[in-house]
Amino acid sequence: MAGPAVIPDGSGSGAEMFPLEIFFPDGPDAVSFPELDEASAMSFPRRFRLSLGAGRAELLDLDAPKDGSLFVDFTGGRLLHRVKYGGGRSQGVAKAVFSRMEPPHVFDATAGLGRDSFVLAWLGCKVEMFERNPVVRILLRDGLRRAEESGLLPWISERMILREERSIAELPDQMLCDVVYLDPMYPSDGRKKAEVKKDMRIFHSLVGKDSDQGELLGKALRIASRRVSVKRPKGAPYLCGVKPDNTIELPGSRFDLYFPGDIRQ
Repeated sequence: MAGPAVIPDGSGSGAEMFPLEIFFPDGPDAVSFPELDEASAMSFPRRFRLSLGAGRAELLDLDAPKDGSLFVDFTGGRLLHRVKYGGGRSQGVAKAVFSRMEPPHVFDATAGLGRDSFVLAWLGCKVEMFERNPVVRILLRDGLRRAEESGLLPWISERMILREERSIAELPDQMLCDVVYLDPMYPSDGRKKAEVKKDMRIFHSLVGKDSDQGELLGKALRIASRRVSVKRPKGAPYLCGVKPDNTIELPGSRFDLYFPGDIRQ
C-alpha cells in the first residue's frame, strides 16, 4: 500500500494526505462501479477504507473505527422509521419543497447519502440526484441497487434517479425540474460535535466543505422553475450572502427559499 503524501499548504509546512484504501472482500470482479477509477485516485487527511463487497459498499474511518461504517440503506434502520413516522408533509424538508398539492419534480443538487431525497420520493416526488464526491456516489449507487433488488420499494427506480454528471459544469442549464434542493456542507462550530451521529462524522470528514457554493447556487437559480430551497443551520449567514425571498424557520435549522425570475410561490 502506498504511504501518505505530504501536500504543501503554502505556509512552509505540509499536511499528510492518505490514499483511499479499497478492499474487495469477494474479489474485484464481484462488483463494478463507474466511479471506481476516480475514487481510487483520491487522497484524504484521514485514513479511509472503502469495502466493496457483494453484500454492500461501506466506508470505514480507520482513524476512528469506533464510529462504525458508513453505508446507504433505504430498506431499514433510522431512515425507514423517519419516512414512516416522521410526519409526512409536515417535515421541514417537505415544507421547503412542496408548494402545491401534487408532488414536485425535484433536483437534489447535494444528494449526499440520499436521505432527504428518499423522504421526498416516499412522499411521491420524482427526485433527480446529483453528487460530486465519487466515494459518496458509490455508496449511494450501491444503496439504490440493493433497495431495488430487495423488492420492498418497487417505486424507487422511477422516483430516485442518480444523475451521471460528475461536476457542476457538466449539468445542463435546460433541465425540467420544479424545485432545486440544496443542503451544502457548512463548518462545524465545535460545540455540537458530540451531538453529531457517528456515521455523519465519517461523512463530514470525507466530504469536507463545499468550496463552490456560489457556482452551485447560480446553477440552481437557472434550472429551477418554481423555487430553490437551501437548508441552513439556525443563525448561519445566507448562502454566498444572497438574501432569500422567504424563509422557513425550524427549531434547529431553517430553509431559505429563492424564487427564480418573477415567480413567487
